[in-house]
Amino acid sequence: GDFRTWGRLAVAANVSDLLAVGAKPHALMLSLVVPGGFDAADASAIVMGCEEACASHGIAFIGGDTKEGQTAQVIGAALGTVEKGAAFGRAPAMPGDYLFLAGRVGAFAGTLALIDDGPFEGDIPPEWVSALVAPNARVHEGRYMRESRKVAAACDLSDGLADALNIFCAAGAGITLSESRLPMHPLAVHASAKCGVPLWRFAFGVGDWAIAFVVRDKDADAFRAAGDSRLDLFEIGRFDDTGLKLIRDG
Repeated sequence: GDFRTWGRLAVAANVSDLLAVGAKPHALMLSLVVPGGFDAADASAIVMGCEEACASHGIAFIGGDTKEGQTAQVIGAALGTVEKGAAFGRAPAMPGDYLFLAGRVGAFAGTLALIDDGPFEGDIPPEWVSALVAPNARVHEGRYMRESRKVAAACDLSDGLADALNIFCAAGAGITLSESRLPMHPLAVHASAKCGVPLWRFAFGVGDWAIAFVVRDKDADAFRAAGDSRLDLFEIGRFDDTGLKLIRDG
């Protein structure tokens, strides 16, 4: 990738955070902090990457600011709206609740493993590059989550699935995830076979911009019934009262 990737990441990260609280993203502002000797073309590329990602996420890019500093920093501030009383956020799950994922996992970690495992002939395959440098937040799935009014808690996976499980299990709930039910990206499946790494390990990496969310037991049937097969929404487990977080492997 190049410096455009920095701008794209600023958009994906901030939009994903809005989606994970039930907000509808509308716009983004970008602030750059760069050393005095930073190349102007590279700074321009960051802005252009941000503009491209705003367009692909269906939001407005409404400007920002540039300052001089010791190290390069890219700071995005996304703006969104949420209906009063309809927001959800990071809250504990209760035994009997269900865990869903919006988006597949393992593409980013799987791609890094494939590149590190090397060697391979010719250039890195385009689909590998895309997994690393063209991140996308789960806008369509986020809309469904928001409009369903059935999501009790959610957490974007910028820090990985393990971090989300720790948040959801903070009040003493536990969960056992089966490797066979995890929505693994094809690149993770390929990396698992090529590198000899258990597939479930790629589910806990970062960089996929999926969202984990909780649906209460009483709302689960209605949430499933209104599902849209065109969306990457997956039911992956049910919380219990063990207080343990376990993986049942293949």
